[in-house]
Amino acid sequence: GHQLKKPMSRDSMFITASIALAERDTERAAQTFEAVIREDGYFNGNRTPTSRSPLRDLARLSLARRAPQEALDYAQALRAMAIVDSLAEFQSADVGEANLLAAWAHAALGAADSASRYANAAVKALSVGAGLGDPLTLQAKSTADSLARAAGARGKNH
Repeated sequence: GHQLKKPMSRDSMFITASIALAERDTERAAQTFEAVIREDGYFNGNRTPTSRSPLRDLARLSLARRAPQEALDYAQALRAMAIVDSLAEFQSADVGEANLLAAWAHAALGAADSASRYANAAVKALSVGAGLGDPLTLQAKSTADSLARAAGARGKNH
């Protein structure tokens, strides 16, 4: 019937994208999450809290699709949305996760120093905002440690 002619609602798109993500259909998931944030007005400069969840997934998807610059753009947008006051920068789990995504994007772009800076900032913010035992905090810690070891190895070669 008539139902098919109507464009998909944002909620339906979000669910469709989430299912595609679960099925590891990264291409379809990315396209559908992009449709979700387009609906939010993201590409017209609109930054709404409802975009945070799809942006988080898009940052990860962009990394998976080897599009680190795109991932970095999404991570920076997430970070800007999460920094609401001066304390949030250090305490918020959201800022910490955005920093971790940015660290991975920088690492993929070959910017090791920036990656290290963001990874260390992620550890700080996540330790306070999410807790020391949180899986994201642990991921951030191992990312920061790996980057530090890689930097140490680079330093020895000179």
